[in-house]
Amino acid sequence: METLGGLLSVVLRGLGLATLALSLGGSAFALLVLPGARDRSPLADRALRRALRLTLAGSAGVAVTQLLLLLLQLWTLKDGIGAWPLREFLSTGFARAGLIRVCLGLSLGAATWFLLHRGPSKGRWTGVVALALSLGGSSAWLSHAIGRLEDRALLMALDALHQVGAAVWVGGVMHLVAFWLLWRQSPDGPLAATVFRRFSPLALASVGAIVGAGTALSLSYVDGIDGLFGTGYGIMLLTKVSILASA
Repeated sequence: METLGGLLSVVLRGLGLATLALSLGGSAFALLVLPGARDRSPLADRALRRALRLTLAGSAGVAVTQLLLLLLQLWTLKDGIGAWPLREFLSTGFARAGLIRVCLGLSLGAATWFLLHRGPSKGRWTGVVALALSLGGSSAWLSHAIGRLEDRALLMALDALHQVGAAVWVGGVMHLVAFWLLWRQSPDGPLAATVFRRFSPLALASVGAIVGAGTALSLSYVDGIDGLFGTGYGIMLLTKVSILASA
């Protein structure tokens, strides 16, 4: 049962990261990459609606996967002690941070729904951006940084920046592919040029955040060559660096 729980946890965490990227990347893509209302064409309008629908799906996915992770953790505890320690579990920082993350995912989904069905406005965009940043920042409360005794606030901020950068970059690429699939149906050269021109600096800034924050975190978590090659965290870090370099 413990092995099954561990496998399910890994799968759910992976799905959670993918849906977080879809939601945060979609928010950034819709606001910063697609043309504004004055320059929008029929194809750009369809692209915006598709981006918002994907963002809504990603936000809901974050909420669902996080809730399932909480239930899985509670189930694992119940399997170990033979009872459901609900009150004790809800008193932990992990459970509270997870529930806040569920609420943020649902709230971002609701704000995106209003933006999609009631039309764009400055207030609605502000709400979407604030909730997207809050959802990305909430990752820090479930990271390694929360367990540190020294420089906890700094490490949590770096972790949030690292995860938001990764989500915006990977999610932006997802939305770029979705835009390309839509653009193939009715090609629009100027729109494609605008989208790619705007996406490039967003991607570069996101990669800069990933590398900068990731480097600072690595220097804090890995104490020398022995820690890099002799621990599971160090090997995972080397794997991430290899994948990022390849990408």
